[in-house]
Amino acid sequence: NIQKKIARIRSKDYLNPKYSKVYSKENLPIDVIISPELEIAKSIQRKLEAPGALDSVPFAENRIRLLEILINENCNLINIKLSDLTKKYPNLKANVIGIIREDRFFIPKKTDEININDKIYVIINSTQMSETLEAFGHTEKVSKKILIVGGGNIGFNLAKNIEETLETVRVKIVEKNKDRAEYLASQLNDAIVINGDGL
Repeated sequence: NIQKKIARIRSKDYLNPKYSKVYSKENLPIDVIISPELEIAKSIQRKLEAPGALDSVPFAENRIRLLEILINENCNLINIKLSDLTKKYPNLKANVIGIIREDRFFIPKKTDEININDKIYVIINSTQMSETLEAFGHTEKVSKKILIVGGGNIGFNLAKNIEETLETVRVKIVEKNKDRAEYLASQLNDAIVINGDGL
């Protein structure tokens, strides 16, 4: 008689979509399955995809993104009314939907301005990620070389995700355990696996 049942699952095999029927009402009646390690790997990847943003959350099959951006002195839009942002960047599909200023959150009006040290929340067209970040003063580049120390579930999933979505990025993994390093090498296509101590 428990209303909502959530399972935390570590083994990747149990997360395979072909086993989804296992969690039906007839078998194991579980409502939601979460893998903290997969979520952490996705979170790290989102940081890599949007350098300069504090966080980046995809929606609508990654057609839309919500960016959290810290406004620093490099931003040219400080003290400019939100209504004037469109005039300055007419081709940018971006809307500031929230601002945290001195630990206070508010939904801005068109007459509000962006201040230094604000954390702003912007809904954007995903294809304009770098242009949006640049407009708000962030010109950090996407890393082309990534070193992952430790080939556990998080490191392995991160490397696999990067291989599938960031084609120009080269990945190396340092893994201490020889058997695990061999397993990683057999499962990954492009990543270089180094058997050794990350320290």
